[in-house]
Amino acid sequence: MLDYDHEGGPLVLFLFDPFGREIFKEVVASLDASLRATPREAYVVYVYPQYEDLLQNSPALRKMREGGTRWRPWSRYVVYASADVQVA
Repeated sequence: MLDYDHEGGPLVLFLFDPFGREIFKEVVASLDASLRATPREAYVVYVYPQYEDLLQNSPALRKMREGGTRWRPWSRYVVYASADVQVA
């Protein structure tokens, strides 16, 4: 994932607790840079969001939705979208 080129088209990342904190931090930084260079529609769906604070601190993303129950943390999820996405 660290070598993935996010390119310039619309993007959806579906993640189920895929990495440790340090790798996820680099992935978010790479996505931020890509969205700054080429603003576009992008979504991150993150299930079991252990490191959600990294998405919260992203200047290119904003939280759109969250769900699941706290007593079943593996069912929790958050959805972030690029800042350019309009809420319908």
